[in-house]
Amino acid sequence: MVGEGFAFDMIRRIKLNKEASRLRREHANERVRRMHSAESHYPLPDTTPEEIEKILHESEEKKEKDESYFKWGGFIIFGALIVVALIAWDIFLIYN
Repeated sequence: MVGEGFAFDMIRRIKLNKEASRLRREHANERVRRMHSAESHYPLPDTTPEEIEKILHESEEKKEKDESYFKWGGFIIFGALIVVALIAWDIFLIYN
């Protein structure tokens, strides 16, 4: 029969996928065990309130710069579209 090879191939692939899934699950479980059994965890950073204040201020400045960048980019694109529309309108009026 034509489908026998196909069926055996599907059975073989299912077995391979089960094995790969089992290995992946064991690897993930081992990683979690190693994470939980670590004697020294990562220390928290020693950040002073002044440093936090500085970081927050810098992030606000960056946010304002980004907003300004996008605003002016939008203005430039909108202006370019208006110029193109005016040129197209002039061309339309000249040839009609």
